[in-house]
Amino acid sequence: MNLTIQTPNGQPSKSNSNIQTVELSDLQALDAMHSHGEPEVEEQSDARPRSVEPAILIGLGGLGSQTISRVKRLLQDQGSDHLIEFMAIDTDRAAQAGAEHGTPFADSEFVGLSASRNGLVLENPQAHQKLIERLGFDDPRMLAHLEALHADGIEQAGQCRSYGALSLSANRSLVESALKSALSRINGVHHRFRRQLSSGNRVHYRQKVTAYLAFSSAGGTGSSMPIEVAAMLRSLANSLNLRIVAVMLLPSAVDDVLQGKPEQETRVYANSYGTMLEIDAIQSGFGTRHQLTFGINDADSIRLPAGLFNQVFVASRNLADGRDLQSGQAVIENVALHLTAEVGTELGDSIDGDDDNNATLRGQIVDPDSGKSRGISTLNACALALPVSRLARSSTAQWQHQFLKQRVLGQPTDKGTVTALAQGWLSCPLGEEDVSLIPEDLSAGLGNHAGALRGTELTRNLYRSNRGSRPVYWRNGKFLGMLQRSDQQFRNKLLPDFHSRLATIVTSLQGDLRIALEKRVQAIASEHGWRTAQAFVSHLRDELLAAKTQLEQEMRVSQHQGNQLRESVKQSLRPLGGWWKKAFCRRKVQEKVIRLQQDAMQSTIDNQCQGAALKVFTSLLETLEQHFTNAKSILTAAELRMRRVVEEYKQNRPGQTGSTDSLAEIDVTSKKVDLELFEKHRPSMESVLKRISREQQMSQGKLVRKIVLDDSAFDSFQQLIAKYFDRQYRQLSIVDVVGAQLADPTERAVIEAKMRQARDACQPMWGAAEPGRLGMQFSDALIVGIPTAENPAHRDRVSQTLSAIAEGHANADPRYHGSTSHEISGDKTRIFVVRRVHGACFHYLPEVEKCRQAYDRWYQEGGHSVHVFNQQTIAQMGSLFPAKTADHAEVAFALGIAFSWIAVRGPHWYWNLQKIESDSPHFVCPLVSDWDSLAIQNRRLQPSPTLQSLIDSGRIAYHASDEIRSVTKLGENLASGQFAFVKDCDMVAAIHALFGELRAVSSDQLVADELQSFMETLTNRISRSQRSPESLKRLLECLSQQVGKLRTV
Repeated sequence: MNLTIQTPNGQPSKSNSNIQTVELSDLQALDAMHSHGEPEVEEQSDARPRSVEPAILIGLGGLGSQTISRVKRLLQDQGSDHLIEFMAIDTDRAAQAGAEHGTPFADSEFVGLSASRNGLVLENPQAHQKLIERLGFDDPRMLAHLEALHADGIEQAGQCRSYGALSLSANRSLVESALKSALSRINGVHHRFRRQLSSGNRVHYRQKVTAYLAFSSAGGTGSSMPIEVAAMLRSLANSLNLRIVAVMLLPSAVDDVLQGKPEQETRVYANSYGTMLEIDAIQSGFGTRHQLTFGINDADSIRLPAGLFNQVFVASRNLADGRDLQSGQAVIENVALHLTAEVGTELGDSIDGDDDNNATLRGQIVDPDSGKSRGISTLNACALALPVSRLARSSTAQWQHQFLKQRVLGQPTDKGTVTALAQGWLSCPLGEEDVSLIPEDLSAGLGNHAGALRGTELTRNLYRSNRGSRPVYWRNGKFLGMLQRSDQQFRNKLLPDFHSRLATIVTSLQGDLRIALEKRVQAIASEHGWRTAQAFVSHLRDELLAAKTQLEQEMRVSQHQGNQLRESVKQSLRPLGGWWKKAFCRRKVQEKVIRLQQDAMQSTIDNQCQGAALKVFTSLLETLEQHFTNAKSILTAAELRMRRVVEEYKQNRPGQTGSTDSLAEIDVTSKKVDLELFEKHRPSMESVLKRISREQQMSQGKLVRKIVLDDSAFDSFQQLIAKYFDRQYRQLSIVDVVGAQLADPTERAVIEAKMRQARDACQPMWGAAEPGRLGMQFSDALIVGIPTAENPAHRDRVSQTLSAIAEGHANADPRYHGSTSHEISGDKTRIFVVRRVHGACFHYLPEVEKCRQAYDRWYQEGGHSVHVFNQQTIAQMGSLFPAKTADHAEVAFALGIAFSWIAVRGPHWYWNLQKIESDSPHFVCPLVSDWDSLAIQNRRLQPSPTLQSLIDSGRIAYHASDEIRSVTKLGENLASGQFAFVKDCDMVAAIHALFGELRAVSSDQLVADELQSFMETLTNRISRSQRSPESLKRLLECLSQQVGKLRTV
């Protein structure tokens, strides 16, 4: 149906869209409602075409899939989701369902990675040598760990990045095929044309094609895929100018689920450090320098070029000003809102300009301490939102509340009114027809309608003549015969005929009364509500029960009187009996008999009429009982519905949380705004019921009963009203709402506070960890998207207020050289505030320091690899953090290991430089170290040339013994050994003194060369180590700094 619903002011609201609801097979009376249109709303003919980015939004792993699911929902609300390609890739099939307030992924959008295929590699590693080598599975311990995971039959990565990477490789062809199809669709000429046509040509695509990869750095699946998936996209789109943007959610986004799980917390933060280390290295060209490729074999290998990602964004719970977004869900919502603004609104045009400006600077600005390119960005987004879904639910609840209260329950009616209604109907139930339900009137009326003869008419033939003033009587004998024939005719003919006519009339009357009562009950329910209708039925029932009792008593009396009269007739006939009396004519006796016979017949007729009336009352009472039961059921159901509606309203009223179903949006409405919008847009109840009842070909009364009593009907009715309100509110502009609030003194302060909150929520995410030096500046863009308004003055007022709030904030910190721009947004329900800050390194984020500590702790505790590269490759990647200047003790410790002056035996560390005598300048190294050094190779003494010179001078000797003295033990591991060493000034001084003599007997250049060769040995050891890789890398940094000093002397 093309439904036009009257609003309270009498003006029709129109809509050109159709309501489509779930088909309900058990809905008998309202099922047609599902296929008909909702109230029409005229579209604005001057609406601007929407600007949309041709994009592929890819969620990697669970958190990434949830993020893209939310973006899909937000773009769906905008009506632009069909213009974008969505994809989710995960080992967990549940990821296809999306986020709680998101939109599920279609089968064609979800790529499920089957972990069971990992067995093809793990059970036959020789056939997958390239993959085994790249992932570091040639390490027996790592291979055993993954084999155990596979044997357990887990279908997810279980926070193990290596297992996630293996799942991707095992299903690589599936992923490549999905990516290739998505690229074809988003860039295909015909695909684009059809999508634009489906939008009424009211959108235009921007030039750039972008693939967004959203993922968590913390998990096992999502964090293992971004580099390889990006490399696939680069390979598949080599002829397409494709931008690839990484959006990485830092581990604080999963802090909520890690509480009370310290081991998991350590692993996910270690995972994050590993993820960032790999991305940082690949972005800086590590893959190109070391000729790294991804693939199962050489034939399908793809390169990892420098700048694999055009941009890398990070998102965290922690903001630069120290505030916390308070939940991982808020991080997801933050990212989702930003991507929605970038992809689905005109803000993307301004963002593209910002990206182009920064692209020319990428790689040109470096961190002064580490020399790394400052290529990391943060994104933040917040929106002032008109919560259409909440408003529709709230207004629907209010409308249903009014419907139940006015059209179903009604107000309690006073007893006098109910009595008047009941008495009025009893006296004239069929309107203008001459029928009354007063017992005496009903009995008489039934007799009249049945054509009952009076007693005088029935005994007319008992007179010989009845003309004039004096009747002529029969002789007694003739009279007796005439009396017998008259009585027989009455009983055998007249009375049955009368009874038959009476029964027909009663049947007809019962039907008429049922219909009349139904109409009257419905009329009262419609006018006064079902409470009054039930009271009316109850009062009628009481009245008719009393009338029935009275009638039953009267019938017993009349029946007794009839019997007495018939007996009197018999007694009165005695004087006329006997053969000799028949010839005479006893007029007085005959007259007495005639009178008695008349009364007896009339009594029989009256009794018949009373019985008929009793049947009418009995039937009517049964009908009333049904109406009472029906009214009770309706009232009970309505009260239950009312409680549900009230609860729904409470859940959806304004001011509950301050946000919408997105934690990144601020609800601009208030109780006052909600009420004003409802009053302005609520449909006329009479118009709704009248139109639907006509469409469903049923009375309004039956429609109301069906809605109240039938769950499916009630839900369908609710959906119809909700869709009407949803459609109405989507035609509004948030700017008109906010503009009116700014002009309202009672609302202005609150809406300005919400505007400031939207501004304050958009902060950079680094602060405390950035380099502590003046002159550090960051490119910063604050973009505000404001839709058009029906009232231009409202948009001017909103824009000016936002400008005043945003400008002072954007330039408050000298580090962020921000510019604020206002754009016209096609999303009428949101005012976007988007901030993008560029020019960071990973270590500027305080959270990354926690990741590094967890990374080192994870390996110290013997954890498995957290990388998708082998350890040798990882060892060459260095650190995310700039190298600290090595202090005197750190250098001594590193030199001690290089020359075996500190020995390693198993996991234990020993002081291995002892004086021959207490006052002697000569030293001896008694222990043979398990680590190769410039003195020991494979546990045999093989000194380097410079060390041999020192040995030849007699200053030092190596015994290379296995005899361990516990007193020389420094610690149980590298960390504890180093801690004990640096506190002993004598040990530190001894090593520096001996190293000085080593330099004296040789050249600094030769010493530097030998230390450089040991560093390569140490690098190989890091690649094989499962413990303390960061501590070992620190040793490399110390030796590297020492080598640099030697070469510059």
